[in-house]
Amino acid sequence: MNFFLEESSLFERKKYFPIVLWWKLTTIIPLRPIEFLTLQRDCVAKKTETIFQITLPRKKQRATLRRDIDITDTLQINKETYELIQEFHNYSSHRAKNKYLFTYDYYKEHKEFFGSESLKETEFLPRRQLDSLLDQFYNNVLIKKYKYNGSEKLTLGDTRHFAFCNMMLQGFNMLSIARIGGHSRLDKQQHYWGHLKYFSESWVYNLVEKHRRLDHLNITIPDAYFTEDIRRVINSYKLNKDEEFENALPVDYGYCLDNNYPNNCSGDCRHCLHYRFHPKKENLNEAINWLTDFSQTLSRKIDEQISLLTYISQTVNYDLESLTYSITDQEELSYTANELNRLLHQKAMIDSKLPKEVKGFKNE
Repeated sequence: MNFFLEESSLFERKKYFPIVLWWKLTTIIPLRPIEFLTLQRDCVAKKTETIFQITLPRKKQRATLRRDIDITDTLQINKETYELIQEFHNYSSHRAKNKYLFTYDYYKEHKEFFGSESLKETEFLPRRQLDSLLDQFYNNVLIKKYKYNGSEKLTLGDTRHFAFCNMMLQGFNMLSIARIGGHSRLDKQQHYWGHLKYFSESWVYNLVEKHRRLDHLNITIPDAYFTEDIRRVINSYKLNKDEEFENALPVDYGYCLDNNYPNNCSGDCRHCLHYRFHPKKENLNEAINWLTDFSQTLSRKIDEQISLLTYISQTVNYDLESLTYSITDQEELSYTANELNRLLHQKAMIDSKLPKEVKGFKNE
């Protein structure tokens, strides 16, 4: 999405800007598709130079039972989100009289092909049209321009799920999540806890890919014993050459590139930013086992930490009448979430040191 915002033509940017806003908003705020589609044109406000707010199309509800939660419709947002919505205002300024942010007229104005479609007149953009725009974004941008294989596609409601899981992994308590997500009861978010393991694995995978693209890790493995296909894969990664390590400090199965060693040393090279995995060919199997064993240990620790995070969140002392919670419990929840994120970063760093195409080479 960030590449698209940087590289798109003005027409592409205007056409797909509802998709940009859907992604930017609903991956952070757990919005239902209908809530996103019925955002008012004046939904955001600048309160001060640093405080921005968004008003959601939710019906504010007062709790009727002791286990119910007051629903709120106003949340704080960051400056980037505020400015993105202001940019969309500029694209649709001639429709300023319409009370909705997203309109069918705007969609029709940027539509390239018109089929025979019967559509009941509506003031805001119908979901069917936003679904269609998302399909077009996959086909014309992600697949054609960025070579996405198209094997899996998100639906409009998936990002609400992502937002809930992301908030849980960041250490938000259940009461805060419910109020932000529009849940009137705490138990409505219970099923999301069961998806945190898969969500964290996906998060690690994406971070691994980021390390590979941006940090040029996994590119110094000796290729003496590899097949021709595997050697070709590794050569495509190989940006660091042996001569780059001439003045580096030799450590376990590689080199330390930290000029301030040992002042910044964490005690284990495997998840260190300054470490480059570069084993000698006679130690290659041993070196790979050294990495994978620690990766598996971290996987077990991550699972334990997710279970602990779930338990703590569910046992926080909540007062639903006053919409408050125990500060001590929240501090423990935040500490546990920070520890979980530390483990996730460590695992991503370790896993990124082996190109995924050659992880199974020992079995050949």
